[in-house]
Amino acid sequence: MTYGIERVLRGKAPGGEITMRFVGGPDGRGRFLTVSGVPVIQEGDRDLLFVASTEDPSCPLVFCEYGRYRILNEDVFDTHGSPVLAIDKAVVISRGASPRELQRLRFPAPQFNELLQNPEVAAQLKAQNMSEDDARRRYEAEAPKVIEVEVLQDVPVAAPAAQVDSRTTPDARSMPLSQLTSELQVVLRRSKRKPVDVRSIDPDAEIVPARLTVAEPQQPQARSPARRPASEAEAAESRAFEQNEYNPVLRK
Repeated sequence: MTYGIERVLRGKAPGGEITMRFVGGPDGRGRFLTVSGVPVIQEGDRDLLFVASTEDPSCPLVFCEYGRYRILNEDVFDTHGSPVLAIDKAVVISRGASPRELQRLRFPAPQFNELLQNPEVAAQLKAQNMSEDDARRRYEAEAPKVIEVEVLQDVPVAAPAAQVDSRTTPDARSMPLSQLTSELQVVLRRSKRKPVDVRSIDPDAEIVPARLTVAEPQQPQARSPARRPASEAEAAESRAFEQNEYNPVLRK
């Protein structure tokens, strides 16, 4: 995913654009992959991003999905679409229902040849006894150019410190982008962390899976010998100790 950069609040950008890789998206065969915790980014989105490292194969953003704030009509919303209300002691407070525009997911419809690579589609054509040529003509005549679905975001009960306190209140008014960036700059000036110098990834580079190493099994630790059962006298003393509100019991 390539973003055009409007403004850098802290750190150093690679230029006027930055290219990052996120797991998920359309597979070109009529299916769409979403991964829990990873934001779904589409062409035309405008966001405020906290970038940690583009070299991280799991996610380039700080706290992954929580490092993304969405901008709609110059207002700011969190990764789930809840309006951002305030910044309180470096914690972003967001509450409220997501605008419908932020619940829509759009992606290009696959080409017919790509769609045939989907085993489910091939099985459906076979079940309907439809020839490939007939299916192609019908698909090219009737299929939409863009597939659009509406996604209902589940706001998590608990979230990292960067995104705390998300609840649903329909009358919440989101913070304007200009106000949020002004307050963010105050917080960022207090930060003692070294600014990050991020780089774009090569979108044509081969995705190499991580290498897994097999570690030698550890020697089992010796367990302490089992305690012998308490005697009747010890059990009676323990009961007396408990009944005496755990104060010492003097034997007579």
